[in-house]
Amino acid sequence: MLKKSTFISLIVIINLYPILCLDHLNWDYLKYQDIFFKIKQLESLYYTSKHDCESKGLCPEYFPLCSDLSQFENIRKIPVLKPSTMKKYGSEIELLQVQTIIRHGARTPTRLHKCWEGMSQSWNCDDLVATIQASAHDLYNKTKTLEFSKHYDIRQSENNLNGTCQMGQLLLEGYLQQRLNGQLIANAYFPTNFKDSLVVGKPLKLERNLKLRNNPDFSKEIFVRSSDMQRTTLSAAALITSLIEQVVGENETFNLYQRFPLHMMDMQSDYLFANANVENITEDLRAALHSKEYYDQIVKHQSLYKELALLVKTPHLEDLWPGDIMDCIMTSICTGNSNRLPLGFLQDNLLNRTIHAIEEELATIYSWDNSKLSKAEMARLLYDIRDYLIKAIIDNEIKRDNTEYLRNKCRKLYVDNNSIEYILGIICDELDSLTIYPEKKTWVPKFILWSGHDTTIIPTMAAIKVWDRKWPPYASSFIIELYRGSENEILNIDPDIYTDEYHHDNKEPYQLDKNLPYFMRLLYNGKVITHNLNGCQYQELCPVSNFFKETNFVKQINNRLVKSASEGLNNTDLYLGNLSHIRQNNSEYKSIPLKTSLSTNLISSPNISVIWFIGGIVTATMIFQIAKIIKRSVPFLNRSNSGATVDNYQAL
Repeated sequence: MLKKSTFISLIVIINLYPILCLDHLNWDYLKYQDIFFKIKQLESLYYTSKHDCESKGLCPEYFPLCSDLSQFENIRKIPVLKPSTMKKYGSEIELLQVQTIIRHGARTPTRLHKCWEGMSQSWNCDDLVATIQASAHDLYNKTKTLEFSKHYDIRQSENNLNGTCQMGQLLLEGYLQQRLNGQLIANAYFPTNFKDSLVVGKPLKLERNLKLRNNPDFSKEIFVRSSDMQRTTLSAAALITSLIEQVVGENETFNLYQRFPLHMMDMQSDYLFANANVENITEDLRAALHSKEYYDQIVKHQSLYKELALLVKTPHLEDLWPGDIMDCIMTSICTGNSNRLPLGFLQDNLLNRTIHAIEEELATIYSWDNSKLSKAEMARLLYDIRDYLIKAIIDNEIKRDNTEYLRNKCRKLYVDNNSIEYILGIICDELDSLTIYPEKKTWVPKFILWSGHDTTIIPTMAAIKVWDRKWPPYASSFIIELYRGSENEILNIDPDIYTDEYHHDNKEPYQLDKNLPYFMRLLYNGKVITHNLNGCQYQELCPVSNFFKETNFVKQINNRLVKSASEGLNNTDLYLGNLSHIRQNNSEYKSIPLKTSLSTNLISSPNISVIWFIGGIVTATMIFQIAKIIKRSVPFLNRSNSGATVDNYQAL
C-alpha cells in the first residue's frame, strides 16, 4: 500500500523538477528571486525621467564615458606647463609640434544587436545633416556638382536603427564634443594672445599662413588623417573647423577656406584601427585569448555572466561580450535617446561591475605578453608619429642653421643604455638622405590630427604602456607635444675611450650633451601622463629619446609584409564585440563558456516560479487520483522502489 509520505515526496519533486532538470546555474535564479520581485514592483522596467536618472546616477553628466558637454571643458582643458618645468628647461622653451589622436564623438550603435529583452532602438539624426559630394571638381572640363545632403528617412521603421540614422553615425552631441576639442586645442597651442599661451615662450603660429587667401601652404601647417568612416571624418571636420575659427574668426574661416584636405586609406588597408589585414593581429589575438591570464579572467567573471543573464536578461552573451555590451550601455546612457537601461543593472552595483569586468578583460588582452597585440596593431601608426617627430626636429635645426650640431652628434660615440641611441640613428639617416637628395626636404606640419576610434587609442597607449586600462570615453584625446628646450645634461667624455674626427688630435677631456635638447609631454583627456612612460617617472617633460626607445619595435613590424585577410580572421572577428568565434576553437574555454547553460527564455519572467508551482500542484493531484485507481488493481506498486532517482520521475 502506498504511503502518504510517498505522494507528498512526489508532489515536492514534481514542483522542483523544472529547476532540477537545469544545471547548477539555476540555483542562482533562486538566489535572485527577491531581486526579481523588487524590480517587478517598480512602475517601469526602465528609468524614463530626468529625476529618475539623477536619483540612479545614470545621467550623462555623472557618467564619465559620456563626455557630457556640461562637464567637457572643465575636465578636458589642457594644462599649462608647471613653473618648475619652465625653470628646469629654460624660459625660451619652444613648442614645435602637436600630434593628437582622438576618438570620434558620441554616435549611434555600430551594429544591430539586442543586448537585453525589451531594448528599443529609435534614433533621430535630423539635427545633424551630413553632406556628400559626388564629384567636387572635374579638372578637365571645369565642372562641379552641387552639394547634396544625406537623409536616412525612407521607410524609417525598416532601417536598422528604426529612425533617421545610419549605424555608427556621429550624433549632434558628438559633433559638439569635437568642436569643444577644437576650441581647447586652439586656446592651448594657437592663442591669439601669447599671454594665454600654453607655454610662456613660443607657441605654435599659424597666423602668417592663414592670412593669405587660399594659400596652398596652409594645408602643410595642419595635417588631418582619418579612417574612412562618417563618425571619424565628421569628428575631424568639426575639430579642425572649430580650431581655425578660434584663430582667425568664424567669417574669415569660411571666406578663406571652402574645403580642406582629409587624408585616409581604404578600409582593407587602414591601420588607424585594429585591422585583420595587418600582420600578426590574427595570431596575436588568438594567443592572447588562449593565454592563462585571459582564462583566469573568464573564470573570475563567471558569476557576473550569470547575473547578466538572470537580471538583465542578456541573450547570447558570448556573442555580445565585451564590445557590444559596452556599446549598448554607452549608447543607452550617453545619448539621451529613447534607448533605456534595464533596472537590473542597478542591483548590487551590477552596471559598474560589468564595466569593470569588461575593462579588466580588455586590459588583459592588450597588455598580454608585453603588449604584443597592441604593438602589432599600432606599429604603423606609431611609425608615422615618430617620422613626424623626426622631421620636426630636423626642420627646426635647419631653420636655426644648426644642422652641423646634429651632424657632430652623429659622429660621436655614446655610452650604452643611453636612450639617445634610439633616436640619433634615425636622425643621422634622415640627414644623410637630405645630403644625398636635397630636393627630398618635405613639409613639416605643426599640428597633426589622427581621427580614429577606441581601438585606436587603446592599443596605441597600451603599446607604450601609458594606458590607464579604462575604456576611452567619447571624444577622448591622446596628445603628444614636442618641445625644444635649452641645453641640458652634460656627459664628460674620456678622450682615451671616446674620440671623434673633430677631437682626433686633441687629447684633452671634453663634454657632450647627454641628450638632444628635445622633449615631449604626453596628455590624455586633459591630464598629464608623461610620468607613465618608462624612464620619465616624476617628470612633466621627458627627453623625446625615451619615447623612441619605448617604440623601437616599430621598425621590425613596419617592414613586414601585410598578410591577406583571407589567411586569418575577417575584420569583424577582431571587433571587440565578437570574440566568441576565437574562443570556440579552444577546448579550455568550452569548459567555462561565457554563455551560461541557463536558458534565459525559460526564466524570462519573475512569475515563472508561480507557474511552475501551480502546474506542479495540478499535475500531482491528477497523478494522485490516477494512482489511487491503479494501486487497487496493480499490487506490485506497493513494493519498495529504493533504487529510484530524479530521472525516474521524469517519465511520469
